[in-house]
Amino acid sequence: MLWPQSLAREIAAGVLGVDADDPEAEENALDSLKELLNVSMGQVLTRLWGTEHIFDLTPPNAHPVEEDTEWEEWRKAPETIAILVEDHAVLLKLHVEDEERLEGSAA
Repeated sequence: MLWPQSLAREIAAGVLGVDADDPEAEENALDSLKELLNVSMGQVLTRLWGTEHIFDLTPPNAHPVEEDTEWEEWRKAPETIAILVEDHAVLLKLHVEDEERLEGSAA
């Protein structure tokens, strides 16, 4: 997941009950966003493949955009989804290593 750092601060501030410019929001921005991503992906996997599958999840890989080239690489990738969160553009990718096995067992 790629996002603007200002969005991560806003999410952390909401979780912590502080203002977005509070130093505590900055310190917890990455962890707050990763936790939101972790919970969201659990729901996405369940909706895509149901509850009969067991998934071995790794911690989410999320970081703020540091260079425009990275943003453009992600934006152009066919597996990338772009969404708006509180008027901030966010790019998401879901990588499933054994998707064929999942699709084959659903039949």
